[in-house]
Amino acid sequence: MKILHTADWHLGRIFFETYLTEDQAFCLEELVSFAIENKPDVILVTGDIYDRAVPPPEAIKLLDETLHRVLTDVRCRIIVIAGNHDSPERLAFGSRIFSSQGIHIYGAMKKEITPLILEDNWGPVYFYPLPYTEPPKIRSLFENDSIRSHHSAFEVITRSILQNHPPAIRSVLCAHATILGGEISDSERPLSIGGTETVGAELLEHFTFTALGHLHRAQTTGQRIHYSGSLMKYSFAEVTHSKSFSIIEIDKTGVVHIERIPLQPRHDLKILEGTLEEIVSGKYGFSNKSDYYMISLTDKEPQLDAMGKLRNVYPNVLHIERPELFKMQSSSTSIPDHRKLSECDLFKAFYQQTTGDHMNSEQLTYFQNLVDSINSQAREAV
Repeated sequence: MKILHTADWHLGRIFFETYLTEDQAFCLEELVSFAIENKPDVILVTGDIYDRAVPPPEAIKLLDETLHRVLTDVRCRIIVIAGNHDSPERLAFGSRIFSSQGIHIYGAMKKEITPLILEDNWGPVYFYPLPYTEPPKIRSLFENDSIRSHHSAFEVITRSILQNHPPAIRSVLCAHATILGGEISDSERPLSIGGTETVGAELLEHFTFTALGHLHRAQTTGQRIHYSGSLMKYSFAEVTHSKSFSIIEIDKTGVVHIERIPLQPRHDLKILEGTLEEIVSGKYGFSNKSDYYMISLTDKEPQLDAMGKLRNVYPNVLHIERPELFKMQSSSTSIPDHRKLSECDLFKAFYQQTTGDHMNSEQLTYFQNLVDSINSQAREAV
């Protein structure tokens, strides 16, 4: 059984006021082209298809085009489950009609988890879809008051599945969750508050393979619990990530082989650090200038139109950080009443808070002369 596993597309994502739909379409074209050539038996998309519950029209159109390509060009089954960013009802619209064509979309969780059974040369493989659902809803669905966390919810759900699963038959669990010990990224929305979102890996031991979504870094626990990672880098904290989708092969005895297929983005994410002069003069070279950049400026002095100057060189600068301007003094100081300060004292306090340094005598003289000149002009105008 050959499975293409992907997750966390987040279609409709806006990143620093930039719509990523064209970038997402570029990556999905890579994925579909690979599938056309390599013919998997099934494609699994394990949650967070959209970035929000009410996606923009462009995101809906992209999903429609992608599913159409899978259906007509790849000609394999596709299993899609809702993640915590998705609206279960909106995502599952038309799912009963689509399932007859091989597109199986699972929005809302049901108490009776009916497997999708696919056949290969060695017999059946049972696929169990678990769309993301909050523990209180699982507690109500199963009428079990002991469900108070994601772990306890999975414990009840997996026990119910395994009680009815035929012995010695290969099984694949498709879920959207945080497995204990998984590496978390800051672009992921927490599932719960207070550490109750994690699920123990021991609950998944009895499945031949578990395909997961939610964590954005591709990672594997053991050989049978796998996150494919997100379609793209959705945070500058992910600049070191290598995005991919995965090909999973399950042999007749249930041995699992995982291969990650790298995705080459239309625009990569990069961080440059230095003074404004260093960056615009070419200290880091000018290759791949169209990538998405965050610039960390080390200048202590104010820089006029820094964004404009940077975008003349790197047109897709999305964000500027000024770490030097946010250094705080190590010793605490009392904050005087600003209404009782002179212009010079007020600016001295502002300068010290933003730069972490004191103004020198030359700066104080310059500022005081500037204030005096402005006041003089104001009096003459009156």
